[in-house]
Amino acid sequence: MSSEPVDAGAPPAAGACLAGDPNCQDTVGTGDEPADEFPEEAIRAGARDLLGRSEADFTTNATLRIGRRGSESFALTEDYVLGRYTVELDDDGTGTYVVTKVIVEMEGGPETFEA
Repeated sequence: MSSEPVDAGAPPAAGACLAGDPNCQDTVGTGDEPADEFPEEAIRAGARDLLGRSEADFTTNATLRIGRRGSESFALTEDYVLGRYTVELDDDGTGTYVVTKVIVEMEGGPETFEA
């Protein structure tokens, strides 16, 4: 067993990502191949797609967290997870809460999308 400290911010080891997990990036290359690139445009498209969607549409989405629902704000962890969406919801006038703002954690810093 190694006595070296574990770097919690280190990228996952090659092959450590579960198949289909958009939030886990295998960033370790073999030397002959480039490491996987972070899918910035796909993540941005996902953020834009969330705008206007009902809260019921994403209650089981593990890559999304609710930062605010109406006048109620929620405590959030300060860990930075690439590709994670934080949404704000507002009542659309019918009692349905819809996404009005999305903040997505990107390599260059968070980006905000608003309806």
